Amino acid sequence: MKTLILIFIVSLTGTFSQGWDKGYKVGYCVNDPFCISPIAPIAPIPTIWMNTYENGYAMGVVRGKHDRDSIDNLNKSK
Repeated sequence: MKTLILIFIVSLTGTFSQGWDKGYKVGYCVNDPFCISPIAPIAPIPTIWMNTYENGYAMGVVRGKHDRDSIDNLNKSK
């Protein structure tokens, strides 16, 4: 029974994680055609209702934009 639950959780986070990776790269490089996207950070653990590829993608885009803006603001302040 424990093995079945573990497999179920891993399968849910797998699709979420794939969406997170893709979304992070898209969000990081938005409006920059020459951008080289970094490796996405480890995806957060999704909640039960927010565990689809689409949710991971959307969350990844937001985080990628945030990280890029943070780096841009840091570079401008120097």
